[in-house]
Amino acid sequence: MEIQIPDESATVPAALASLDSDVLPSAQKLIDGIASEFATKISDPENQKKPYGQLWRSAQTQSDEMFRKLFGQDAFLAYSIQAALEAKAASEKN
Repeated sequence: MEIQIPDESATVPAALASLDSDVLPSAQKLIDGIASEFATKISDPENQKKPYGQLWRSAQTQSDEMFRKLFGQDAFLAYSIQAALEAKAASEKN
């Protein structure tokens, strides 16, 4: 999923991390749903009246809260770290 990160200080939602091969298909569907909802929130034309960074932070917070509720703190932390590492690697390519 290609998403424009607003700035270096923005936190990438855990649901945007690449999935482990060990993830159950049902869990993968839930994670994909969270990621899709995040992408919809930051790209919805109705929301474009707000600054992109503000949209990002609001959607990121909601996405991460849902991820944490569904998968627990340990999974959330692991995926958050993975998402941050992937975002950093992607920014270094550009």
